[in-house]
Amino acid sequence: MVATGIPLASAVRTAVIFFISKNFLNSPAISFKKTVSTLWLRKPSTLMMLPGNTFPSLMIFSSRSCNFFLHGIIAFNSCIFTLPFSSPAEKICYKNQVWNIILSMSSADISLILNILGVISFSISGVLVAARKKMDYLGVVILGIVSSVGGGVIRDIIMGRIPPAMFTDPLYVAVSFATSNLAFLYLYFNLDGKSRPAINRLFEEVYFWFDTIGLALFTTQGVVAGKALGGASVFLCSFLGVITGVGGGVLRDILADTVPAIFIKHIYALASIIGALVISLLWEVNDTLAMFAGSLLIIQIRYMARKHKWNLPFIKNAPVEH
Repeated sequence: MVATGIPLASAVRTAVIFFISKNFLNSPAISFKKTVSTLWLRKPSTLMMLPGNTFPSLMIFSSRSCNFFLHGIIAFNSCIFTLPFSSPAEKICYKNQVWNIILSMSSADISLILNILGVISFSISGVLVAARKKMDYLGVVILGIVSSVGGGVIRDIIMGRIPPAMFTDPLYVAVSFATSNLAFLYLYFNLDGKSRPAINRLFEEVYFWFDTIGLALFTTQGVVAGKALGGASVFLCSFLGVITGVGGGVLRDILADTVPAIFIKHIYALASIIGALVISLLWEVNDTLAMFAGSLLIIQIRYMARKHKWNLPFIKNAPVEH
């Protein structure tokens, strides 16, 4: 879970800034003043011009406590892809600066970012499952929260952390609650008038990606938690990673009265196992590299399994339960 000692308000600001960066900062309508674009990687204050129909046209983010987050995420999303570069050399320079920042970030900083990303991803997947089951508002929110924090609770119990971190640090529950509410409101007001096949395709696509991202990030966080114990074996770290990655989804599917996805979905748990082993084995080489490599590998395996319809073998002629 998130490193201790980070104020709740700063962490919440970090989550909000991430939401803005992921949803609005990749727009080609964004423009940055030249002086700002050359300085913002080194300054705790960032000046941004946003499209007028999304937020006020001028916004200033200034927070030393989440400065690493601005550098690691907003700089990554914007400098590489959307800033108007004067030359290819300038683009390469920015890209190298960003990667240097990412690689120099501490594991605690990366852990915070990945945790928030994972909570948001699994919360949305839980909301989508609840919506398919025609649950009401309370059911949607509960399933969103259970999906996002359930794996961490199971992991903490196995590790002997009583009470689990979600009860001592409400950050993740707060982020999940906010995400679930936003997702519920979006679905409630934006599905009218759309055909059923279009809705089904949208749900399937969105659910797959958010569930896959959540699986990758939480598997990574489970391994990180195991490494924090000191002297933990590869088996223990990998086991904690898999439990953290699939635990929330299992609880979500049980509450939704469906067969857990880990037993039937395109190389789901196996992707988590492989990713957790890679992270555990690469950790001694470079912890940052291990976390990124393991997360991306899980996402890649899930994507390839879906694209090529890979599944583990099963007994085809077994009698159907009535």
